[in-house]
Amino acid sequence: MYADPPYWEGMVTEWVGRYGDERVIEWYTNVKKKMAFALGAYTSAMQEARLTHDGDEMYTRHIGNSHRLELPQRDEHEKPLWNIRKDRAHSPYKIDLAMAGCLSWEARQDAIASGVVAKGLFERGWLKYWTTKPTGGNRYVLVRGPSEKEKSQYTGAVVVELRPDRSYYVVELVRDRLELEDRVDLLFRLHREHRPLRVGYTKRAHELDAPAIRERQDRENYRFSIQSLDETSTAIERAKRLDPLLRVGRIVLPAQHDARLRDGSPVNMTDVFVRTEYEPFPQGLRCELLDALSCVLDVHADFPTPVAYQHPSVFPSDFE
Repeated sequence: MYADPPYWEGMVTEWVGRYGDERVIEWYTNVKKKMAFALGAYTSAMQEARLTHDGDEMYTRHIGNSHRLELPQRDEHEKPLWNIRKDRAHSPYKIDLAMAGCLSWEARQDAIASGVVAKGLFERGWLKYWTTKPTGGNRYVLVRGPSEKEKSQYTGAVVVELRPDRSYYVVELVRDRLELEDRVDLLFRLHREHRPLRVGYTKRAHELDAPAIRERQDRENYRFSIQSLDETSTAIERAKRLDPLLRVGRIVLPAQHDARLRDGSPVNMTDVFVRTEYEPFPQGLRCELLDALSCVLDVHADFPTPVAYQHPSVFPSDFE
C-alpha cells in the first residue's frame, strides 16, 4: 500500500506499525519531480489501455477535475514535466481519487519490478517474429467483441495466416474501444483486405452485432459467413490453450506493427500486445488479443497442403 501522509499522518503511522514498512509505504506526492514521473507512467498506461476502471462516477469526476501544472524540470527527452492540481486553491472540485489512482499504479509497477507479483505463465523467449510479410497461406479473421461477463469494453481482433511450416503467423492486431459501427467497419475492412477462409466471432458479441453486419452485407452486396464461437470457459482459460504452440515457437508475430487507435494515437501493436497481455498473463489487466488469437483453435483452421515437386516425365537430354 502506498499512502500520502499529509493530513492523516497518525493513521498512516499506525498502519506502518501494524503491518510493517515493507507493506505500507509513505509516498509523498508533494515531491514534484518524483510525482511527475509517476503521473507520466500512469497516463501512458491509460493511453495504451493497460489500465481501466469500473466506471466509478466519483473517480471519473476526480480525473476530470484534474488540471495540468507544468514544472520547470524536463525529462530525458527534453519534454516538460508536469503535476496535477485543482482548478484553483480551495476549489470544491476534488482530485484526491486521481492521485490515489496514480499511487495504486505506481505500487503495482514497483511490486512487479521487485518480483512480488508472480511471474507470468508465458515466456518472452518463446515468441518468434517475422520481418517479411507472409503471403500465400490460409488466413483467418478472429474477433473477440466487448464482454460484460469479462468486464471488458474493448474489441480484440487478430488476423492469422497458417503456412506450410505449420506455424501461425499473426498478420494484424487490433485492440481498441469500439462502438458497434466501428466494429462493423473493422470487420469489413479486415475481410476485404485479407480475404480470409473463415471469420470467427465470439458468440455473445456476434449475437449483438449480427443485425448490423447483415444490414451492411445487404446494403453493399458483399457477403461472407461468420462462425459464432462458444464462450463456455473464461478468456484466461481459452488463452491458456495457446501454451503448447507458444512453447515450440509456432506463433510468429510481426517485429513491428504500427497502427493508430480510434482516437488517432499511434501505437506499435506488437509492443502493446507483448507488454500488456503476453508478459503479465494471467495476472495482467488485458486479455482481448490473446483471447482472439486462441479462437484460431475453434474455427477449424487448416494449414495449406504443400505442393509436391513433380519431376518432368521428359528431360531435354532425352533428345540429345
